[in-house]
Amino acid sequence: FLSEVLTESQHFTNHHCTTGECDEDWYNQLKQRLKKQPDAIVGEIGLDGARWVEVDDELKNLENHKAGSIWKRTRILACPMDLQRKAFEDQLYLAAELQRPVSIHVVRAWGELFDSFDAVMERMKQKYIFEDERHNPLEDHQVNQSPKKRKTAIKRRLLPPKIYFHAFSGKGGVIPSLLSACAKGNLQPEDVFFG
Repeated sequence: FLSEVLTESQHFTNHHCTTGECDEDWYNQLKQRLKKQPDAIVGEIGLDGARWVEVDDELKNLENHKAGSIWKRTRILACPMDLQRKAFEDQLYLAAELQRPVSIHVVRAWGELFDSFDAVMERMKQKYIFEDERHNPLEDHQVNQSPKKRKTAIKRRLLPPKIYFHAFSGKGGVIPSLLSACAKGNLQPEDVFFG
């Protein structure tokens, strides 16, 4: 059912951010496009820990300086994981902020996905605390330290309202961990889909 909805609706993402070819204003452009299309979803977004490329590395020959240098082939991720995570987390946050479903594709990067979920949930908590403080100013300016404010923020939805794991390639044992991570973001199991 959700896959039918996804194919019939518009979806927006920015794949160039994970290649390092990202326009500096991509986030605001994506946000504006999503606001103009209230039925659009965010995605497909993702993390790829499986796509490697080989590069030449020059190794200094420490034993014999006269011999010069030697070259060896080194494997690195096609796109550095820190760039992938930044783009992924920004898009996931945008989906959560605008309460849009998201389509996610992850390949051999489950730990990074869980870390990204935690980072986005923390950003959403801070957003809710800030909004509550702005609407209900406290005499105490240590809003982030207020346990009551933090508990209120934690009860709100901290992840997008629906998450679709597109082309799920994880092992079956990953599914309970994914559902648990989504539950921490206040999603129910029926809000999480695998395809």
